Amino acid sequence: MSSVMNAGREVVSKTGRSSLSFRLRNLTEEDFDQVIDLQKRVYPDIPAFRGEHLRQHLEHFPQGQFVVDEGERIIGTASSLVVLWDDYGLHHTWKSVTGEGTFSTHNMQGRTLYGAEVCVDPSIRKSGIGHLIYQARRRLCREMNL
Repeated sequence: MSSVMNAGREVVSKTGRSSLSFRLRNLTEEDFDQVIDLQKRVYPDIPAFRGEHLRQHLEHFPQGQFVVDEGERIIGTASSLVVLWDDYGLHHTWKSVTGEGTFSTHNMQGRTLYGAEVCVDPSIRKSGIGHLIYQARRRLCREMNL
């Protein structure tokens, strides 16, 4: 599996900027502070992942953790894990599926990619960033036969 899902993409932003150049890639430890800051801005009423959570995500399933950057700035992020859906049923909770956000429930024998989180910088929404993230998730599902 490739570590970089998309080397880059030029788009025309609908937010007043003439163009926006960004790149989708896998999360690294160097990204943690910016990812946490972005999560706090996008979801102010929900506790953001902590660095220890993001580190565990990388330990359990590095290829399922994405960021979108615009140069040095993180403008989008997504966290995913693989689960055996039959273990959870219809009345699951986010906490039960994600192991309280640690991804300790990641199961490579599973058949479902569970999208634990997606967020895009509010100042540049409608720029194709979320679409790019979901394309990467679909590509990952195809690569893993999920």
